[in-house]
Amino acid sequence: MIGSNPLSPSALPPFLSPPLPLLLSPPVAKLLAVSAMVSPRTRALRALGMAGVFALGVLPLAVGEPKCSFARLFHAPCPGCGMTRAVHLLQAGDIAASLRMHPLAVPLMLASAAFAASMVWVTYLFATPLRMWESRLCRASVFVLGGVYAATFVLWGLRAAGLFGGPVPV
Repeated sequence: MIGSNPLSPSALPPFLSPPLPLLLSPPVAKLLAVSAMVSPRTRALRALGMAGVFALGVLPLAVGEPKCSFARLFHAPCPGCGMTRAVHLLQAGDIAASLRMHPLAVPLMLASAAFAASMVWVTYLFATPLRMWESRLCRASVFVLGGVYAATFVLWGLRAAGLFGGPVPV
């Protein structure tokens, strides 16, 4: 439609019903209007591709890869050393041993899953993951993930200094 307003409710994706567009700020409404030009099937395929990228990241854990590249190369524990073993211990029901192996394994898994889910959602909503900063949920997941990673590095340093049971065996 030539001359149609891209910010009108009819230009928005069908899953957004009025009056929601009235509550959106103009920049977000404009982004939604632009993403409405991409077919829902294309957005879904892009979101599926994004989910596939994150699935590749958990492939080593799924196939039981025993050692990380950092430990193989430097023969020293990395900041996340023990997380895979902690997850396996948790799956076996040994919560205490899991927490001793790496107390941040579960928070990091949850933060990573939230980040991956928010990126897939943003990819579907805006037709590209590059607009992640437009989503409050995605911004929050980035900051939470960053905080957990920072805590992981702090714990790594403290363990290297001999605290919290010392370094995890490699």
